Amino acid sequence: MRLTLPLNSTPFTARRFLEPFYQSTINKSTYNEYQNNFIQRQPKYAVKLPGPGRTWSTKNKPLSDIPILAHLDGKYSVAGIGQWYPKFAALDIDSVPFERVLSIREELGLDESNSVIYNSESPDSHHIFFRPVYSYNPPTLKLLNTSLKEFCITM
Repeated sequence: MRLTLPLNSTPFTARRFLEPFYQSTINKSTYNEYQNNFIQRQPKYAVKLPGPGRTWSTKNKPLSDIPILAHLDGKYSVAGIGQWYPKFAALDIDSVPFERVLSIREELGLDESNSVIYNSESPDSHHIFFRPVYSYNPPTLKLLNTSLKEFCITM
């Protein structure tokens, strides 16, 4: 038996699924694109509330829609485990002048045509987003991590 709301309402099951979107500024197609490109729901994720002195808190459960939408709406930060074949990568560079961030991007063979730099929440901290490629496909997460660790060691 399926519970429903009064006439002219969305069925309970669908309304419950879509409820986070009623209070979000993110439309469904943008959310689906973000989810397909960035989200790995299992096995856990972390949350950081805004404000000075706040730290990351690990949630040992699958990532649900509500924290993802809150993150996209800018209410708080959410970090998850990378996808096995990541379509995008983010380098988190902290406490470094912007000129050094530009030189790191250049050393990686990246520029404004294939990457983007965003300010992080901390002063002199930035993220470089780019599409990693290995033999014309996304690399495995392990290969990406190994490659970036080798790059960081040589810096």
